[in-house]
Parts: sequence; C-alpha cells; structure tokens
Amino acid sequence: MDKLVIFDWAGTTVDFGCQAPVEAFELLFNELDLKISRTLIQAYMGLNKREHLREILSYHSACNNDSRIRELSLHNFDELYQKLVVYMQQTTSAYKNTRVIPGVLETVKQLDSMGFLIGSTTGYPKSLMERIQIEAKLQGYSPNCIICGDEVTKGRPSPAMIFENMVRLDVFDRKKIVKVGDTLADIREGQKAEVFTIGILLGSSLLGLNAEEIKSSDSAGLAILLNKTRQLYEDAGADAIATSMYDIPSIVKKLVK
Repeated sequence: MDKLVIFDWAGTTVDFGCQAPVEAFELLFNELDLKISRTLIQAYMGLNKREHLREILSYHSACNNDSRIRELSLHNFDELYQKLVVYMQQTTSAYKNTRVIPGVLETVKQLDSMGFLIGSTTGYPKSLMERIQIEAKLQGYSPNCIICGDEVTKGRPSPAMIFENMVRLDVFDRKKIVKVGDTLADIREGQKAEVFTIGILLGSSLLGLNAEEIKSSDSAGLAILLNKTRQLYEDAGADAIATSMYDIPSIVKKLVK
C-alpha cells in the first residue's frame, strides 16, 4: 500500500468531545486552587501534554501576574506534569473516555478497501497510550502505526510525528497522505508536513461538546457552534472539513487522486 491516512486519537477516533484530557487538567487545577476555564484548556488541545500544561500555566501567570504559579512552573514543573499524568490515567480509565467514536470502524474498513494504511498521532504520552490502544483494539480499532508526542523531539505543530508514521509505514508521496484531526494543532501539523488536512466537527475538541451536550442542544444553537468551528478550520487553511467520521472516505477520495 502506498497511501496513508493519519488520524489523531482523543476527539477524533476515541473519546467523543475529547473529555479525558480536559477532566484531567481540571482535577490538577482544582488541586492547585486555580480557576482555569475549559475554554483555555481546550485552546491548547492537540499539543503534547507537557507543552499543553506549560502553555496554560504561562498564559495564566502572565495574565494574572500570579507569582505562585510562575514559581511552580519554574521549579516544580516536572512534579506538576507527573500529577497531570496520574490524573489522565484516572480519566482515561473511564470507558466513556476510551470508547471508539461512531463511524471510525466503518471508515477504517472503507479506507482499507481503498488501499490506505492507517497511521496515528497523539499528544498523549506513550505510557498512557499503551492502555488506550488496548481498549480501542478490543472495540475493533487498531491502526497500523501509533506515534506519541513524547516519542519525537518535538510534538505538534511540528510534523515530526507524521514523518515518523511515513518512515515506519514506508509511505513518502505526500500527495497520497492525509492527516485527520480535531484541533488546529492537527491542521498545522499536517500543513508543516505538506500533506492534505481534514478537520472533524462532531466529537472534536474544537467544538468542545460531548455526546450528551450535543443531544440536549437546540438545533439553532448547535448550528451556530458548528459554523463557528467550521470557520476556525477554514481560517487555519484545512483542505477539507468533515461533519463526522462517516464523511472521511468520500473526502479522502476527492483529495487523493
């Protein structure tokens, strides 16, 4: 096979709404007695989790002139990150946060029939992904390659994880490679690798709604949020935008000739 689709994990193929990392950050910030909004947490989604934490703390301390957090970031950052990893282990242990998103299995099966290998990249550390990939495999999802943010020298938006997928799967024609993700960091990662990019709407971190919240939303309000999310992808220069995973095969077919 000489064609490749590379998926993100949380918010794209598992964990509808990308809830597990958000919940982990909230647990950490509650412990630190920090008032950090979900919007700020989601703003840096897609980065490897070490950089994700660093960016949030840096933004908070700068905007609030918070010397306590500045000192913690300078002298105790590794300790804070390890606490975050423990919290992520807790939040990803909930089945709802490792459940394969509707449409993923059907999409992967169709892409396979079209001659595509399936790669993947994630901001999660490898130690955390080992259990998540087992849970996903039990549900029928097992990509040909998994590269974690701490397996490369730079995480997103660096293209390093995409390049590692290309090397391991022996696919190098960038006109036959597509990156699919649910954050702007995914889109930038794909652009830096000079491959096609597709942004996902439903289930995405960028939309920021879990399945229950979508079900309880009124149609007009949901349409507004979807249009705003679509606009963010368009402004970032995504080659295409998929409402859900079910749309991916037809979009990929149009992009890869």
